[in-house]
Amino acid sequence: MLTRLREGTPDAAHEGRGDPGIDAIGAPVRIESLTHSFGELRVIERIDLEAQPGEVVGIVGPSGCGKTTLLELVAGLRPVDSG
Repeated sequence: MLTRLREGTPDAAHEGRGDPGIDAIGAPVRIESLTHSFGELRVIERIDLEAQPGEVVGIVGPSGCGKTTLLELVAGLRPVDSG
């Protein structure tokens, strides 16, 4: 399956999901030196992440390590620290 994703849009991406005019694969994601804190508590420090369109990335870690916060930052659901 991963090979099919890298070669182009898989057939399943066009089978009744979403608007047919929108690219089902998406856009590349590139994050460099992402840092985030809640007050004095630094929860994410200098994360680099790069994912190509169609690439599947797994984020694994213990409860409370910042997985959801990272995804919210990437999705724009949480404001990024300015400093």
